[in-house]
Amino acid sequence: MSEIKEITLNGVSYNLGNVIPAENVSETTISDDLNLLDETWEDGKRIDPYTGQESTQYPQYTLTDYYALSDGGTVTALSTVNNTTFTVCCYDSAKAWLGNVDSGYMTKNVEKVVSPKTSTAYIRVYTLINTKSKFTYIKMPFSYTLRDWTDTASNRMNQLAVRADIYSKIAALEALFFNYKKWEGKYIVADGNSLVAASNWIATTCSFLGAHAVNVGKSGGAITTPNQPSSSATIAEKQAYIRNNIANNYPAKADLILLQESSYLDGEYSDQMDGPNPSDSWCARMNYFIRCLKTKYPNVLIALMPDPTWYTVGNGAAGNDSTTNTSIGDFIFNSRNANSLIKMRGLAEYNRLAFFDVDHSTPFNPLQKTNYYAQYYWLHEDYPSIGQDGVHPYKPYNTAKGYALAHFMAGLIFNPNAPNDAVDNWQDLVYTINSDGSCNYPNIGTPET
Repeated sequence: MSEIKEITLNGVSYNLGNVIPAENVSETTISDDLNLLDETWEDGKRIDPYTGQESTQYPQYTLTDYYALSDGGTVTALSTVNNTTFTVCCYDSAKAWLGNVDSGYMTKNVEKVVSPKTSTAYIRVYTLINTKSKFTYIKMPFSYTLRDWTDTASNRMNQLAVRADIYSKIAALEALFFNYKKWEGKYIVADGNSLVAASNWIATTCSFLGAHAVNVGKSGGAITTPNQPSSSATIAEKQAYIRNNIANNYPAKADLILLQESSYLDGEYSDQMDGPNPSDSWCARMNYFIRCLKTKYPNVLIALMPDPTWYTVGNGAAGNDSTTNTSIGDFIFNSRNANSLIKMRGLAEYNRLAFFDVDHSTPFNPLQKTNYYAQYYWLHEDYPSIGQDGVHPYKPYNTAKGYALAHFMAGLIFNPNAPNDAVDNWQDLVYTINSDGSCNYPNIGTPET
């Protein structure tokens, strides 16, 4: 029977001390893609294209270690911007330099394939430090041997089962955490009235998720009002106002847009600002607003949200932050609160968008004074000096809502690698809804096959 005294895992050799029978060690060859961006790079180095020597004369470059390349393998890369380049340095099985292969200037979002030189067994890659972050991936085929312990009748080890159980739990946790980590570095936009602008719960959400918060809420205003740009404006002028608002106030990138509203909620869900029966109702304006957002950001997710519950204004120390016998006019079942919820939910369904009723789906929205959260749901950030205004929650509520919203967002499905850039000249590409539900699309080109 052959014996194993030393094994190598991840490039590190381990002396096993006591002899391990070969029958107790299983070996599996794994073939996969290795994304070099996830590996270690050394800044300030590159491989000289004339001598093959490792050079430190170019501090603007960064260089990888050696990686074994599968026979006939290629290196593929994707960049988010134009004119990025990288260089593949080729070596034989003895790590003797064979030469460099330059990628040439790349086109954003178009995969570049580089074929290493004949007889290449190992590669190293270098690129500019300030453009490395512009790549989505630089990957190569990669094979490795996975060794593990297996039990036999005469030699058994319980640790394998323990480790397998741990790996299973870690895999489950990683799958769960991905729903939150997928928002890292993404751009999340929130629009609405002062309950978006001043409450600024989106800042808490994005801080928790590691995302970029873009708050375009309008204190004293709304997403869209009937007098923009004026009460006498034509439908065409109101369309232009909406387009200009999105063009000038929305960011260059957007992965998720949250629209929270409670004002001017008139019209039918199917109302449109164009087509055979143009309208300038709130539903028509919002439908056009949503179409513009989809045109500017083709891969964006959009979720609609109602305002949190509005109360009647209290007097002095009156309000739901008190356990005293003061009165609150809670209009949750009628008036503004019900209309906001019903209209925003209906419009989301009509446009096939997500609908988040965050405030009424968490315990933070108070409906009874005896509720723990109700006692701390202060309706103004400067309370008690100003007093309850019936509208604006106090900071603890805004923070709680920000965290709650993050959990809602974790359930949205999207590919984090999808482009989030605004489309050039998008204002000329907004599609039209016809009376039969079909659409007219401007000429936006034919997808490549």
